[in-house]
Amino acid sequence: MINLPLLRQNDRQILKNIIKNKHEPAKTKLLNKYNNIIADYLKFYKNRYTLDRITQDTNIDEEATKYLNAAYKSGKEIDSVKAKITEIMPPAIKEKCPYCMLSEPGTFDHYLGKGRFPEYSVLSKNLVPCCSKCNSKKGEKFLSKNGNRSFISFYFDKLPQRSFFVVELDIDDDIPYIKDMYTTSNNGNNIDEIIKTHFEKLELFERYKQPMSNLLAILISKINKSKQSREDIIEALESEITALEKIYGSSYWECSLYRGVVDNEDILDYLENISLSDS
Repeated sequence: MINLPLLRQNDRQILKNIIKNKHEPAKTKLLNKYNNIIADYLKFYKNRYTLDRITQDTNIDEEATKYLNAAYKSGKEIDSVKAKITEIMPPAIKEKCPYCMLSEPGTFDHYLGKGRFPEYSVLSKNLVPCCSKCNSKKGEKFLSKNGNRSFISFYFDKLPQRSFFVVELDIDDDIPYIKDMYTTSNNGNNIDEIIKTHFEKLELFERYKQPMSNLLAILISKINKSKQSREDIIEALESEITALEKIYGSSYWECSLYRGVVDNEDILDYLENISLSDS
């Protein structure tokens, strides 16, 4: 997982253009709410590192909500914003959803859900490329029971440089398998708790299980009878980890799997044995 570049866009002007292109009665309604929405934009940016402090703007009534959400669903202005966000994303995020790093992003998530926070429906800094599965699982969820944010803000949260996703492997009946997965904490930092709930709420451990098992099977197949020494296997895996980290971040699920292999003496014994085996 990696932080995303933030689109440097004049959201005030975007809102003006959206309102300008609206027909009545939407145009007048949104003009009347313009100052409220701009104040909300300023509040969002002021609290960008502590978005859990933001509360819903009660001045945005049901009618204004309808027009703002409609503006997000269609219109050349918002389509242009989405295209620009996609354009500046690193290649890794153009092909993998930042929330899970599994599927291709085919939609956009409103980090602050547009149902509860319609004032941010067309705010570029609230739109995150996302796959449909993560978007569906996240929905309007925002805060955990203790009042903290439940999901990583890929624009504003500073993700740890260390690996925070651990994969443990074991062997049963001479077959390696994924035994456990979990996130790690560093002195109970707030971002660690957000990462933990992010993985839990999006069911990432369960969703990673099958692709990880497939990747492990591919690794075993490649090493089988390859005549590689233990040191060769470790060197190849560490080289792959380094290459993947540069693109997808240190906690990318493939990195975590390979790291789990390198850190497990029993798995390394198994791989060395099948590599050097003649039968």
